[in-house]
Amino acid sequence: MDDKLQAILAEMPRLRRYARALLRDADTADDLVQDCLERALNRLDNWQRGENPRRWLFTIMHNLFIDQMRRAKAPHDSLHRPDGSVVEIAEPPAQMDSLNSRDVLEALQGIHPDRRAALVLVAVEGMSYAEAATDAGHAVRRIDVHTLAIDFLRSQKEYEKTAAPAWAAAAQEDLLWSEHVLLVYPLWLGTMPALLKAFLEQVLRPDFAFDYKASDKAEARLKGRSARIVVTMGMPAVAYRWWFFAHSLKSLERNILKFTGMGPVRHTLLGGVAAADEAKRRSWFDAMAALGRQAR
Repeated sequence: MDDKLQAILAEMPRLRRYARALLRDADTADDLVQDCLERALNRLDNWQRGENPRRWLFTIMHNLFIDQMRRAKAPHDSLHRPDGSVVEIAEPPAQMDSLNSRDVLEALQGIHPDRRAALVLVAVEGMSYAEAATDAGHAVRRIDVHTLAIDFLRSQKEYEKTAAPAWAAAAQEDLLWSEHVLLVYPLWLGTMPALLKAFLEQVLRPDFAFDYKASDKAEARLKGRSARIVVTMGMPAVAYRWWFFAHSLKSLERNILKFTGMGPVRHTLLGGVAAADEAKRRSWFDAMAALGRQAR
């Protein structure tokens, strides 16, 4: 019990930063931290010894914050304290800890509470897509395609009749386990890199990703999974979208992911990456981490 308590108390600074960025009022934020700790202590058996309690505590606080905002008479403008008084969220806190940007906090107050909680985890804790997804309670598996020894399929017979290599079989297991798939790749010669295409061909084989019936109409076998495609490129994203009509992206969405049953399929285009400054890159990371928390 002592070890668990010490591990929880060690997360107090992070909990306070998270709460104050969400609510801005110092007293109300401290109340939220206290409520979070009380609930955590009452449910201590739900946390396994040896695991980092951060994700568990952040999830508890996130849920408490959303519940309080929904109960509030004016959810986006005020919050009721336990003593019955009302706190205007727009009022600045007496102490900001490491949060020094008033402009950031002002902007956060105009965002829907659920999305605000996601953005705060990024802005305050500097989380990536996968980290934010994990801290939101989502289990994450990652495949680094460039590390795999991928052989190219050279005939229809190889594609349809040969067994998938061990790494592809493992990727198929991960795909069956998943409920949401994220694909990230750079635009090369107007499309995905050849290595990623070879990966998809090896993994999304007949009798796994789809099945042909007697009518030769394919039956999708990967339904129930959403997907997001993130494409980075040197050209402006608007040029790829409107001048080149995002043809390779549409092909991936329609002819591969949706063909195998995935949906909805969303996408994010990040253009001008070579010329982007640090602030622009940071905004991209922030946006992706916010999506990661929502598993979208």
